[in-house]
Amino acid sequence: MLLLQKACQQQHPSPTMPTNAVEPVPVDADQVLMNEAPTNGQRIEDDDPAGCQKSAKKARAQKWQPPIRESYIEGSKSLVILFGWAGCRDRYLRKYSEFYESSGISNVRFTAPISHIRHFADYRPLAQRVFDQVFGKEGDNWPHDVYFHVFSMNGCSTFCALWDALKGTHYEAAFKQRVQGIIFDSSPANVSPNQSARAISFAGFPPPTSSVVRESVKGLLLTYFSVQRARIWVQSMWDEGVYERNFAYYRMLAIDDLPQRQCYLYGPGDEICTHSSIEEFAESQREAGKQTTLHCFPDSAHCQHMRTHTEEYQRLCVSFINDDE
Repeated sequence: MLLLQKACQQQHPSPTMPTNAVEPVPVDADQVLMNEAPTNGQRIEDDDPAGCQKSAKKARAQKWQPPIRESYIEGSKSLVILFGWAGCRDRYLRKYSEFYESSGISNVRFTAPISHIRHFADYRPLAQRVFDQVFGKEGDNWPHDVYFHVFSMNGCSTFCALWDALKGTHYEAAFKQRVQGIIFDSSPANVSPNQSARAISFAGFPPPTSSVVRESVKGLLLTYFSVQRARIWVQSMWDEGVYERNFAYYRMLAIDDLPQRQCYLYGPGDEICTHSSIEEFAESQREAGKQTTLHCFPDSAHCQHMRTHTEEYQRLCVSFINDDE
């Protein structure tokens, strides 16, 4: 970045310039993004341009926050919170918002960016930000019945983080009473290291990225996730809660107050979150006294059920919400 390089190099004035002269520094796009005033000759102690560039990129990354899109429909009694899958772009999640809007249902959509996630705990501040923006301004007087629509384990992880963030707050009981149900798309499932590596590598390097690059990244991720699983397995010998602190699937199994009404949209064509694992989770919820509705799409892939069965998918979602009104 030209600006930062110039700022760093001002410690060593040009021999042709008087030492007490200050060279004006122009404003560039990087400064605008960082919301900083031009330095106008202000000296920066680090004389390493590369280091300055790295610091600037880090500052921008820390300031950037993934968007929370809110759409409120006049007269709507329900609010659907959509949590997207890993690598989901807003233009994809917007399609779900649009069919809710066309049915007169308010909605909020948000996707936790996988680039911000290193551990399960990293979802917590993202989920807290969603809650504060959407519900914090209303105090304890929320005007809507609330539903969650979560996609894959990225969506489940975001939901878990939000649910856990409520614990011990003065509004926990009031909010949870407003939550009338949850729709699971392609989740929850006990995902293997290989499935996790495949999902994240594809999300980070989708076509037309070279398959060689994608497979290389997948191999590295597979090694990382396999080592992580092995470490957690060893730790579980003396630490009873280690699995639920590190994996959303086990955390959801441990939560005893998940929404009473649950809808599962899944299929055998899903190679990331297997239908057998989803059915096992749904069965555990049924045994716990929850009202579970399962719909198995025979031929659609992971998080592609609406794309393959558009009308049927939309009808199932809207009916699930309207049946409770």
